[in-house]
This record gives sequence, C-alpha cells and structure tokens, in this order.
Amino acid sequence: MPERWRVQPGTKVKLDDIDPASTAGAPGGKDRTLAALPPLQEELAGLQDRLAAERRQSLLLVLQALDAGGKDGTIHHVFSGVNPQGVRVVSFKVPVGAELEHDFLWRVHRVTPAAGEIGIFNRSHYEDVLVVRVHSLVPESVWRPRYDQIVQFERMLTENGVAILKFFLHISREEQRERLLAFALRRQLEEAFLVVHPEHLVMVLAYLAELLLLQVQYLQHHLVPYQMDNLGQVLLALDLWLCQQMPHSLVVMRRQEVFH
Repeated sequence: MPERWRVQPGTKVKLDDIDPASTAGAPGGKDRTLAALPPLQEELAGLQDRLAAERRQSLLLVLQALDAGGKDGTIHHVFSGVNPQGVRVVSFKVPVGAELEHDFLWRVHRVTPAAGEIGIFNRSHYEDVLVVRVHSLVPESVWRPRYDQIVQFERMLTENGVAILKFFLHISREEQRERLLAFALRRQLEEAFLVVHPEHLVMVLAYLAELLLLQVQYLQHHLVPYQMDNLGQVLLALDLWLCQQMPHSLVVMRRQEVFH
C-alpha cells in the first residue's frame, strides 16, 4: 500500500486534500489493474490457507464509504478467490430486538472473526457514533463516550490476536452522482422488464426514454451533495418527483403493474 494512503495514528485526514481520481500504486489503467488481480487473489488465497491452518489469529477488514462508494464491489473483486468457508461479511443495519437491549458494541463483538477467519464489515460500529450524532438520535452524553469505548474495544481485539485494517473508499461527489443515477435507472429497468410482455415493448421503451430524461433532469437540478448521503432517501425522493412529472397514464401503468 502506498504510504500516502496510510493514516498514521494521531494524525488527521482532510478528504478535500486527497484526489479521489488518483491511481497511485495501481499498475496502470482499469484494464491493467483488473489483469493484475488474479495473481494477487491467488496469493491472498494462499495466505488465507496459512491463517486457517495456524488458527492463532484473525483478520478484520472494516470498509466505510459514502453511498455508492464501492464497498460491495470491493468485496466481490478482492475476495472472489478466497475460500468462502473462512470468510464472513457482515452489514450493520439499524439495531433491532436484542441489539437494543445491549450496549452498542454487543452486536459487533459477537460477529468478529474467530481465530483463523477473515471478517469483513460492510459499514461498521462507527455508524453508532456518526449516525446517532448527525440525526440527534441520542444525547451527547451517550454518543460522546462511545469514541473512547471504540478505541478500547479495538485495542482489546488487537491484543487478542485480531488484526484490524480499516479502509475508507473515497469517491468524488460527481462520481457518486453518476453511480446513483445508474443505480436508479437499473432499478427502473428491472421493474419494467420483469413484468413486460413482447407486445408492450414499444410502450415500455417510450416510457423508459422519458424516465431517463426526467431522472437526468432531477439529478442535475434537485440533488446537492449534502442531500446524497442516503441512497434510499434519494430513490424515494426521485420516485415521488417522477409521479408528479410523468404523464398520468404512465404513472398509473407503473404503479398498478398492468404490464401483464
């Protein structure tokens, strides 16, 4: 890993000072980088075998990113060559049930990797500081001590043989906007073509062409960076806006799923 990407303990990071388009450390462009993956995946698989055979320590990878930042794609590409029996991917949602009856780190600790395993957190316990603070879900007297509690928790893990690697996948707002648009269009395509019959194809294509123009217009004029931190909210706002803008007949057809 290039030293420029490594955050030293006690230092602060300003994302505005880091170019999200930088390819420092990569063997070249996208094609050359993808071509370089197989031997690295083979090496990773060999290291995983040694980790599992030794069964004395474990590896925990923590992935954080903005929505559409590439966490799922990173997991798919990097770990496609390892033995799935020794890897566990965990995504943390809003706490429910028994999770609410315990301390905020209880659900995290119970899914940390055992000796010989690789654990991957797709989002993590840092959400229990960030989200609750930004949305004022708990008072400061609750979230403020969590910073030290997280530090102590991770220190306890490392002292017991868990190596922790943390990655923040940094993309620009422009790249995020393009990915969100692609996600929205793909979802609309899936919804339309799952229910369409061949005789309705012309109508569906006309519908999708109009939908594309409307979505481009919406994303260009209605979304600003601070509104784009939650993909679900973006898509919901997009759907509501489309219902107001699209011809009534197409809205009715979409909502009642009459393509059958």
